[in-house]
Amino acid sequence: MVERQKTDERQQKQTMKSIRLSFQNFESSTFVTHGIDIIADPTAKNAVYIFAINHHPNPEYVASRREHITKSHSRIELFRHVIGSSTAKHIRTISHQSIETPNDIYAVSPTEFYVTNDHFYREGLMRELEAVAPTKWSSTMHVSISDLSVTDSAGLKVNTALTGIKNNNGLGHVYGSDEVTVVSAERGILYRCFDDAKNGTLRVEESVHLDSTLDNPSWYRDAWASEGDDKSGYVLAGLARGIDLAGHAKDPAAKDPSLVWLVQRGASGDASAFKQDGKTEGEWNKRLVFADDGERLRTASAAVIVGIDPKKEGGKKRGWLFVTGFMSENMVATKIDL
Repeated sequence: MVERQKTDERQQKQTMKSIRLSFQNFESSTFVTHGIDIIADPTAKNAVYIFAINHHPNPEYVASRREHITKSHSRIELFRHVIGSSTAKHIRTISHQSIETPNDIYAVSPTEFYVTNDHFYREGLMRELEAVAPTKWSSTMHVSISDLSVTDSAGLKVNTALTGIKNNNGLGHVYGSDEVTVVSAERGILYRCFDDAKNGTLRVEESVHLDSTLDNPSWYRDAWASEGDDKSGYVLAGLARGIDLAGHAKDPAAKDPSLVWLVQRGASGDASAFKQDGKTEGEWNKRLVFADDGERLRTASAAVIVGIDPKKEGGKKRGWLFVTGFMSENMVATKIDL
């Protein structure tokens, strides 16, 4: 039955076309989205829940424009989408005083998730200091929802899951495991963490360093893996010259070169080859699978790989790489070797 399901999934028609969803029970004019995550509805095989960070403007600041008032009331919006339909139904808003500068989100279930606060300060001199100094003021929070029928801070339990990382930004998850990946964006480090479900905390197991800034990680699972031939790995997008970003932020014509890495297990594939003290790095193959000078794609911040059946590629393992950026007008799709 499981193998039949996998076969059906592989044979689904690929149109390579995006579909714009309309909202139900939600005012989209105040939807300033950031990180999102999608998780299957355990009660319906054709539906998913969508968690989306919303940097909602503070109505008080909009009305007064007084500098001492917080400009944003960032929150998380929860939607439900039936696959094949053209709508996403808003379920509830999730806001809490501990979710201040949310950047990315990892959904454990429809009622549980992790979210990163990528900075402590929102703006000003202290925000600039936080960016350049070796500070570790950011955090990752664990949120449990006990009631989907209420809104804002009602029906929530929030606790600190992880601290001690500079600019923890993107969140990801390794399929079929308890591993949660946390990215230090400015330092270009991927932290392999493990979920303590009982306490809602994350434990750092290992750090993996890349030669660029990084943003939101994803995990490619090789559906055609066999012993000794598993192309699964972390997919990581970032900037070749992160130092230019501040100066380019208000220039619509600027070019910010983009990179995408595929980080796979070392040739040995032996668990003993990996360090587990949270500081040293084990054996990894770090492959640069995409690079652009900023002409086609600017400020790469998220990338995913969709595998292609090797039978369609003459036995070769290849995949479609999709990349987008937070200041880019385009999304790029390109076929790559795995």
